[in-house]
Amino acid sequence: MKELRHTLEAYRLSCFAVFEKLKSESQEYREAFAERPATAPSETITLDDIRKVFHDCGYSVKQFALESGFSHSAVTTHFRGKNLSPTIQQAAQKLALQFRNTELREQQAEKKLEVLLDLQCKAEELAGVPPTAAEVLPIWEGELQPMTIAAQVVNRFRQAGAIDLHQIRMIDPEGSYGTRWKLHGPMDKLTCAECRELMERAFTSKEIPGVPVHPGCRCTILLDISDLE
Repeated sequence: MKELRHTLEAYRLSCFAVFEKLKSESQEYREAFAERPATAPSETITLDDIRKVFHDCGYSVKQFALESGFSHSAVTTHFRGKNLSPTIQQAAQKLALQFRNTELREQQAEKKLEVLLDLQCKAEELAGVPPTAAEVLPIWEGELQPMTIAAQVVNRFRQAGAIDLHQIRMIDPEGSYGTRWKLHGPMDKLTCAECRELMERAFTSKEIPGVPVHPGCRCTILLDISDLE
């Protein structure tokens, strides 16, 4: 458990350094987090624009009349363009600008989150963090307790390894049938040297190493049929 915690902390530090570098160099990050002035309260928008903003927000003319204190007939007449009222126009314009600014802030927040998640994924990949380790990296933001997550990961690793080896020993108990087994997994820049070496060998059912080999290991055990006709 202590070793896993240290491993995760090493992953966190590696990712954090890469993540900060990506943020400083990313034009997308700078654009997403640039300070944008809200729409000026004095800005004038047309009646058609106000109607569109209300419609997009699911806000009815009747609701506007009730909340603003104007009569429904006066508001309806105004929005039809038949008897325009400067007072109603001013109140409707102010509310529409508030709606527009709120929507803009929500869009900006979604964009920021999207950019951050993308940069975090890139940081994990560049730092060489295995996917299973990336699952527990929310600890770098203080969102989760490291020891709780470490215990869950260790338990999952043990269960996965026990299930595979148990099945193999049911197929070839005590290795009496002479079956040969190989480790199989993705071969990319996240694959460690230990797993690469093990993937090149074949094992009897008694010799198979524990899988996962290490925290973050993506290897599985498959029957070796390379020498069969």
